Amino acid sequence: MAPLNAVGVLNVHARLTERMKNPQGVTARFIAWHLRQAVEEQWASGLMTQGTFHPVVPIGSTALPTLAMGEDMARLIGRGLGRSVTYQVTAPMVRDMRTVYETRYDPAGFEPVDMLDDKLIPSPAGFAWLDEPWRLSTVDGGFLVRALSWEFTEVWTLDDVVDPDEMARIGNPPNLWPCVRVCLWRYQPDSPDDTAPELGQVTLTHTALMPCQIRFIDPPDPAERDAANCLLALVHLLWLYLGMEISSSEKQGIPASTRKAVHKVIKRPDVRVVILRRTRPVGEGEPGHRVVRWSCRWTVDEHYRHRVRPADGHKATVAEGLDKHCATCGGALSSVRSYPKGPAGLPWRKPAPVLMKLAR
Repeated sequence: MAPLNAVGVLNVHARLTERMKNPQGVTARFIAWHLRQAVEEQWASGLMTQGTFHPVVPIGSTALPTLAMGEDMARLIGRGLGRSVTYQVTAPMVRDMRTVYETRYDPAGFEPVDMLDDKLIPSPAGFAWLDEPWRLSTVDGGFLVRALSWEFTEVWTLDDVVDPDEMARIGNPPNLWPCVRVCLWRYQPDSPDDTAPELGQVTLTHTALMPCQIRFIDPPDPAERDAANCLLALVHLLWLYLGMEISSSEKQGIPASTRKAVHKVIKRPDVRVVILRRTRPVGEGEPGHRVVRWSCRWTVDEHYRHRVRPADGHKATVAEGLDKHCATCGGALSSVRSYPKGPAGLPWRKPAPVLMKLAR
């Protein structure tokens, strides 16, 4: 199936936003059913997640969600979609993300994601369309994700629902805490047997309100733990790629008639196509460069560097203070986001497991 062009992606985003903002009977019933299914599953496992559907489903509620709650949740999701920047992630970018995922973020791999970093969020609200579907593993075998949307928000905190050890790490939390509401979307042509045509081509599969900067508690069941890790890894990896230096976001030309039509429901009627930026190869004869025979690719983690190179050439290994200055010379530092290094097409190097020696 040929990928959608920028106009097609924008129209999908607009139709979805309109359907969520003004939910008809079938949409409201489906969202209410989705909430009830999620709540019943969480009750059955003893893991009722506090605030997952806040503020539609009150924290600590023992009643099943109603049709009115389904309408309210749809409108809440529609509000975020209406504010969203539209991203179109090209197929080569999706494949590159998959390679990183399978080497670094797979449940059987080395680096499970246990916390969402709000510094990685590329925009306060976003709708990211994937030109190739992403298979997400779940307890029931998995499904294909075609789009992911998010909206940054803040919620009032309750001290008694935060893990005591986590409370000790973050200190006494303020009344408002940063969170992000994440939604996963299916595309009817990807799996026609698993979707309902009456709900439109794009159907909600999962929604959750996730806190930032707080570690998630792993479910005791291994299958549920793997499913949660897969979701967190996808969200983290997508945000990471949208902000990486190796990626490039290009605005596409949208006809004036289309922009006028979708502006009724979307505040920013344009599409940013996310591609892998091509680096210029260095020739062997160029002065000042040495030829490197690369054998693999790897991910450089987020780090700090001096804004002005110090005279003695030392590197910033430790950042101190709220202003993040160098612990050695006191110079100003800037944060460098994580990025992949090495020529495209080479295999990814798996990071070696890190052993930490704890001594008294």
